Amino acid sequence: MNEEKKQNVPQKNKKVGADGLSKKERRALKVAQKADNSVNHVGSVKDSLPVANNKDVKQATPKAEGGQQKQLRKGDLRESNVESQTVVVNIEGQQSKCGSLENKSSIAKAEISTVTPSKTQLRVERRALQEKQRLAKALEKVGKVENDIKESLKPPIKVPPKKIEPKTEAQNEHRKKNKLLDVIETYKQEQIAKAGEAISIKVNEKIADKDVILTYGCSSLIRQLLLDAHRDGKHFKVIIVDSRPLLEGREMLRTLVREGIDCTYGLINSVSFIMSKATKVLLGAHALLANGYVMSRVGTAQIALIAQNSNKPVLVCCETYKFCERVQTDCFVYNEIGDSDKLVNIDTTEKDSPLANWRQSKYLQPLNLLYDVTPPDFVTAVVTELGFIPCTSVPVVLRIKPTE
Repeated sequence: MNEEKKQNVPQKNKKVGADGLSKKERRALKVAQKADNSVNHVGSVKDSLPVANNKDVKQATPKAEGGQQKQLRKGDLRESNVESQTVVVNIEGQQSKCGSLENKSSIAKAEISTVTPSKTQLRVERRALQEKQRLAKALEKVGKVENDIKESLKPPIKVPPKKIEPKTEAQNEHRKKNKLLDVIETYKQEQIAKAGEAISIKVNEKIADKDVILTYGCSSLIRQLLLDAHRDGKHFKVIIVDSRPLLEGREMLRTLVREGIDCTYGLINSVSFIMSKATKVLLGAHALLANGYVMSRVGTAQIALIAQNSNKPVLVCCETYKFCERVQTDCFVYNEIGDSDKLVNIDTTEKDSPLANWRQSKYLQPLNLLYDVTPPDFVTAVVTELGFIPCTSVPVVLRIKPTE
């Protein structure tokens, strides 16, 4: 009863063409046409198929055995190997068409397999090819490294040593002396002479016409830069301040006057009066300490103090080879003591003066200090071959300057 009810149920008619196939079935057959044709199986398929009748072309939806509907899938026809035109002519009814397609699909599956590779498979193959190429390059590099190691392990070529004739002791000593003299001469030219020329050029830029320059004692660097400025055509005056017992300013005065420079000479006890006429102060230096203090001829601190109170610029000219890592704030911790006889050797000494026979007195000891220290507050700038720098830049210069 159930089967009769199912047969009496009205079914929706599908649109079929002249060949009796719907669009879905025709699409599946077109896919089957793309497979390789198997001629041997076509004849057997033709004999087994019934003759087509136009009455069954308009039949409703195909049914499998048992009354259940059978749907066609693209996957079932994708691997078919039978010609579609021959099959279509001899197929009768939808159910027969489905059965014939299943038979042909099973036959084709047993013989061929034309599965199209997916994107994942292509990506894996491409990745494997890249890894293979990378591995080949790595192996090539390893081979090169092995060859280099083998080459390095080979024993070096031994060169026979040259026969050196033994030198006598006198020849070795003479060679060492010449080498030492060459090093001293090189240092003198590079660190002293060329540094003095660079400082002279920089100070010459600060000297203007009608300047009155005050200097103290006789610094060889100050004397040279004043001569260079005069030879460059600049017109200026020089005030030379001197002190006992060395009276070095006389040598400075003699040299400048010989070159035609207008000079004024005075002792240190008159510096407070002379300072008002000066426009700038140029001082030499014995050493520049790490804390910025300037060690120079005794009396320099007094000149710098009076110049600072008079608002006069104080320029200390010093080469960098004079920079010292020592720290000192007074002239008593470390200093040089001069000859005491020069301190008491005075033309006006009377016979009854206690300085006349100071060596016989146990209560008198003359102290002749040669240097004093000037605080950095009294110095405007230090002129070096590196340029104009403050006194506090000594540690920086010592750090960047290459050690000899």
